Formats: sequence, C-alpha cells, structure tokens
Amino acid sequence: MTHTAEFPEGVQGIWLQTPISRAAGYGVYVFRAGPWLIDAGFKNARRALLAWPGLEGASGCLLTHHDEDHTGNAAQLAARGFEVLAPSRVIERLQPRPIPLYRRLMWGTAAVGPVGPLGDGLRAEGWRLDPVYTPGHSADHYAYHEPDRDLVFSADLYIGRRVPVARPDEDLPQLLASLRRVRNLNPRVMFCAHRGRIARPAESLQAKIDWLEEVISRARELARGGLKVAEIGRRVLGRRGFIDWVSFGEYSRRNLIELALRA
Repeated sequence: MTHTAEFPEGVQGIWLQTPISRAAGYGVYVFRAGPWLIDAGFKNARRALLAWPGLEGASGCLLTHHDEDHTGNAAQLAARGFEVLAPSRVIERLQPRPIPLYRRLMWGTAAVGPVGPLGDGLRAEGWRLDPVYTPGHSADHYAYHEPDRDLVFSADLYIGRRVPVARPDEDLPQLLASLRRVRNLNPRVMFCAHRGRIARPAESLQAKIDWLEEVISRARELARGGLKVAEIGRRVLGRRGFIDWVSFGEYSRRNLIELALRA
C-alpha cells in the first residue's frame, strides 16, 4: 500500500496509503528535494514514513498547509531532529482542532509540535525552494518552487484536471488565481501530492482552469433557469459518489456547485 520512487529530477518520493485510505481512493506523497521533505504525511501511515530510507541524511521538513494528511507526522519528525518549517499563515492554523470522523479514520489526527517560521526561501546542497502562496484549497496553502530546476511542488493545488468535489471552506476565485500563478511560472515538471510527477504542468493546470470555469458558467446558467443546487450538481458533475456519502457532505459535489454560484 506504500511505494517509493526515484524521479529523474533528483526528487525522491514515498506514496502513503492505509487499507482505509486505499479503499476510499486516497493516498498522499511525501517528497524529498535535497535535504528537505515536502510535507509530513498522515499519522495513520507513520510507520511506513519513518521506515523510509529516503529520510536518511534529510534535515528539514517544509509544510504546505495545515491539513492532517500533510502535517500528521511533523511532531515525530521534529523529535527525530528534523527542522520543521512553514510560512506564517500555515503556522497560525496548526492548532489542534476537531476533524470529522471520516478524516480521523482515513488520515488520523495531527500532533504538530514545534514548527519554525519560513522566510522567503531556502538554499542548501544545490537546491533552492521558494514558497509560493496559492490559496483556494485552503487559506494557508503554499506551493514550493525550485526555479533553478524549473520544478514545482504543488501539494493540493492541482490534484487532478477534474475534481468534482470540494469542502465548504474552499474559494474558487482564489484557486483559479493560484492555478494561473503557478502556470505562469511555466515549470518543466510539477510534483502533486496526490498524483505524483506531472510531466506537462502548464497544460494540466490550464485544463483544470478551463474545467473550473466551465463548471462556474454552467452552474450559473442553470441557476438562472431556476434549478436548485442538487439538480445543478447532477447535471454538471454527475451523481453523488462515494466520498460525498462517506464524508457526510463535507467533501461533496453540492459544495462545489455552491462555491461556483458564489464565485
């Protein structure tokens, strides 16, 4: 349920899943670039992460946002001597908080521990990582750009060209602006936390932009015709799927349509 990868760009990765997250179709990558990990994975896959040979010689961990599937092992890494860093917006949202049952079962909670503030960027071992503010998925979301190698670590910015569900706290105008911001960096390769290596990132990011704009346009048109949110969701995004039900609507097609109508 976990596997590791060595990418041509000198990036390493470990794909983390548990039986429950695999059944739900979800997993997450932790990447290594130079001496740094990008994110800390989720608590329920802690054993696999801490046994990963890719940790050997690494000294730091950079967090992209507060979600527990990205921060769940930060405290354990800090206890092992890793310097865990994050932009200030991320640190502000790392306080313990209740999360829905499906997320506790799938990911586990996050015990974050000490996290230091990250400034404009880091350089070490021939690598450079600059934080790029990319809100939309969450208000504290960051990508990391390696300009010398034309790489971007995009965390949850992309996920896929068509993601028909959303949480109610997402912001589509911000997400579209963030997608354009990273597209305009024109990276050669993008590393997505849920898809791995994306070889043509500008094309993939533009496809996601086009699809979201189409969803917004169609939702508005159908709403002007008098249709209710549930029917708009069926027509634009199809019938409710597994994650709509298991999350009790927290991650749902309905949320995406409501966000589209407010965009």
